[in-house]
Amino acid sequence: MEVRHSILAKISSLQDVQIQSPTFGPFRFPPEIEDRIFELASHAYPRCANHLAVISKRVQRLVELIIYETMVFATFEERFMLPGMTYAERFETVLRSRSSAFFTTHVRNVCITPSVGKDFVTLFLSKCTSIRHLAVWQRLDFSDIYIVDLITPPSPTLLSFSTGRSTLLKLEATGYIFPSLTELHVSVLPVGTPLVELGWLPALKIVNLRFGQQPFVDEKWWNDVLTVVSTVSQLQTLFVDVDSYCLEEVKARVLDFGDDRIQRPTFGPFRFPPEIEDKIFELASHAYPQYAHHISAVSKRAQQRVEPIIYETIIFIEKRSKVRGTTYAERFETVLRSRSSAFFTTYVRNVCITPSVGIDFLALFFSKCTSIRHLAVWRRLDFSESDIDIVDLITSSSQTLLSFSTGRMELLKLEAAGHIFPILTELHVDVFPSGTPLMGLCCFPALKIVKLRFGQQPIASDQWWYDVLTTAFSASELQTLFVDVDSHCLEEVKARILDFGDDRIHVRDEMRIQDPIAEWKKTFTPLI
Repeated sequence: MEVRHSILAKISSLQDVQIQSPTFGPFRFPPEIEDRIFELASHAYPRCANHLAVISKRVQRLVELIIYETMVFATFEERFMLPGMTYAERFETVLRSRSSAFFTTHVRNVCITPSVGKDFVTLFLSKCTSIRHLAVWQRLDFSDIYIVDLITPPSPTLLSFSTGRSTLLKLEATGYIFPSLTELHVSVLPVGTPLVELGWLPALKIVNLRFGQQPFVDEKWWNDVLTVVSTVSQLQTLFVDVDSYCLEEVKARVLDFGDDRIQRPTFGPFRFPPEIEDKIFELASHAYPQYAHHISAVSKRAQQRVEPIIYETIIFIEKRSKVRGTTYAERFETVLRSRSSAFFTTYVRNVCITPSVGIDFLALFFSKCTSIRHLAVWRRLDFSESDIDIVDLITSSSQTLLSFSTGRMELLKLEAAGHIFPILTELHVDVFPSGTPLMGLCCFPALKIVKLRFGQQPIASDQWWYDVLTTAFSASELQTLFVDVDSHCLEEVKARILDFGDDRIHVRDEMRIQDPIAEWKKTFTPLI
C-alpha cells in the first residue's frame, strides 16, 4: 500500500508540462548496427550489393569495400557464370570512370578467367597496384602468357599467385624476385617442360600442384614434386592434387617418400582457408538456422564454430507446431541430459518459452542454464498453476537477466516473492485480460524500457491507465514506456497520453506485430 500511496501523491503534485505528440516514424538501428547489416547482406547476396550502395553515401563507402575487394572476371562467351563473377565488358565502364587510387585502395583479390581479353586485363592491372591474391586461369594453347609482362616487376603486396606451368616458366625467365609471395598454386597439366626451380620465391611456404591424370601416364609429376621439395627453402606444406584414377598409387608413393610436408593427395572439392570456412559456416548458420545442426556435423572445427550460434537463442515450442528457427522441447531433452551445466551456462543466452512446454522439462532446463540474458515466458490465458510456477525457476538467472517478457500473473508473483533483478533494463508485460492491478516495479531497480500490451482493455475499463501510471512513477530509471493497444481504441488512448504530457510514453497499434517471435528477437542483437 505504501507504493500506491506514493504514486497517488506524485499524481496529485503533477505540474503543467509541455505536451509533445508521440512520433510514429520507422524504427532506425544505430549506425554501427546498420553498417553491420549492410555488410552481412553484401556478403550473403553479392549480386544485390550494388543496389545497397545507392541507399546513402555512408552505405556506399561501406559496401564498395566489399564489392571491389574480390573480383572474378569472365566474359559473355564464358560457358558458365558463378555467383560473384563480373562481366569484363560491363565492368570496363566503371574501370575507366574511377581513379587508380580508388582501385588501389579497394581491390585485393583478383581472378581472371581465360576468356578475358588482353586490353581489359592491361587496363585493369595498370589501375590496381595493391593486389594481394591473384589467380590467372590459363588457356591450353598458352595464348595468355602476356600476363607475365603485366605483373612484373613484382608488386610487394602480392601474397599468393595461382597460374599455369607455362606462365611460371616465363616468370622465372624474367629474373625477377617475388619477395613477399608465400603461396603458389600451379596447374602443371598438360604434360610439358619440367617445373622450374623456385628459388626466386624466397618467402614461399605453401605450394599446390595440380596434376590431373598425369601420374597415370608417366613419372614426370614426381620430378616436379622433388623440384619443389628441394628448391623451396621455407616450404611448410605441399599439396598434390590428382585424378581419382591414380589417387591410391600417388598416396603410396608419397607415404614411402616420408616427407610430412607433402600432404597425402586428396580428390575432392576446392577448400577455402580455415578462417574463410569459419566465416561461411557462421553466416550460413545465421541465414538458415534449420540447417545449423547439419553444418556442425561437418567437422570438429565447424562444430565449435556453429554451436555457439545454435544454442545462443532457443525458442521452445510444442511438437505439432512448425515455426522456423524453433526447437521441440521433447527432442531437446536428450541433448539437455547429455551435456554438462557448464556447456549451457556458456552458450545459452536468449530463451523463449511457449505455453505448451512442460514444467518438468523447464525445471531441468533452468537448473542447467544459469546465465540467461533475455527471457520470454508466454503464458496460458487460463493462468494455470503450471505456468505461474515457472517464476520459481527463473531466479537462477536473476543476476544476468537483461530483459524479461511475461504476463501480469507472473509479474505479480515475482513481486510477491521479493526477488531482485539488479541489471534487468527491459520489461515486456502482457497485461490483458484485466485482473489485479500492477504493483510497483521495485524488483527491477535498473529498468529503463517497458512495454505494456493491453489489447482492447481500454474500451472496457480505466484499469489500463492505472497500470501506466504505476509504471511511470515506480520505475525510477524509466526512459521509454510503450503502450500497445488494439486499433479500435488507438485514437482514444493517444488522446489520453497526449493530455498527460509525459514524452517517455509512446502509443502503438498492437496489430503491427505480425510475428511475435521476430518481435521478441528485436530485444537483443544476434552475434553475427
